Amino acid sequence: MPSGQLARASFTVNGDTLVPDFWTAYFGIEPSLQVAKGKLFRTPLGQSRASGRTGVWSYSSRSAVHDDALDPHVSFLIARLCLPRTDLPLLLSEKGATMRVFCYWNNYTGGRTPIVSPSSRTAIQLSGGTVDIDEYPQKVRVIGADGIERDEWV
Repeated sequence: MPSGQLARASFTVNGDTLVPDFWTAYFGIEPSLQVAKGKLFRTPLGQSRASGRTGVWSYSSRSAVHDDALDPHVSFLIARLCLPRTDLPLLLSEKGATMRVFCYWNNYTGGRTPIVSPSSRTAIQLSGGTVDIDEYPQKVRVIGADGIERDEWV
């Protein structure tokens, strides 16, 4: 079972023609990660990587929010990026980009429920994005050897 932070979120704009400097100027903050398609890049931990498969501009709550609940991470991103931005959906479309808030959710105990408030989800959706929760481990529905269907963590 992993230890450390049990929740975090990142706001990410992706696109094959994405120019990271444009999004840095638009949001007025330095990203946690930026990648130009076809260019070498370094991870936030300073590791060197091969060239980017697509363009990425990402801002993370990881070092700024120290809470094991998910909504404080998403709320931090919304406040820091001044969401909702009503011009953002059209801008994303014009730039050939997509946006999402990607949430890491550690649930190795099996007893935690990821909660993103309806107002946070609305702010993201009005800005042209989605909220994706990546839960670890993941729960899947299986049929056992006894023929009974149940949830299992993988």
